[in-house]
Amino acid sequence: MKQDHLHALISQHITSVNYLETDTIEAVEGACTLWGYHDCTFIMEFAHADLNDDNIVPVLQKLSDKLTWLNQHRAEILDVAFAESEFSGCLKAERSQIEQEIYPLYCAFFIESEQEIFCDFALAAADGSMGDWFAELSLEEDNELIFNGMEQ
Repeated sequence: MKQDHLHALISQHITSVNYLETDTIEAVEGACTLWGYHDCTFIMEFAHADLNDDNIVPVLQKLSDKLTWLNQHRAEILDVAFAESEFSGCLKAERSQIEQEIYPLYCAFFIESEQEIFCDFALAAADGSMGDWFAELSLEEDNELIFNGMEQ
């Protein structure tokens, strides 16, 4: 599949993506809008490059559904993060003071197959209230949220 065709399909099926660049057919990087933040890094990595219209469209629809879920469940995502002492321990202010400053730093999808799509994402704070740290989380197939830890 040619890059421009893949970009067109992504733009058609994942409307929250607002910028794309591609170095290879195995990976796509760009930006998407989540929680009103227009510069969330968007990454798609394909385990196999045997993409065609028949198998990529269902994958893109699943990715769109995952992005929609993340966008609509901000409060639940923040609850999971704030419940972790590792996250709360690196904060330089109370939850009520920084909650509105937290934004999605990146959202990465690793596509093994049409059925196996893995979603990892990170949260950071705009005002520096998390220092140089960001929280890493995963969204499982059943939309279960998993806190994976803090990174610098």
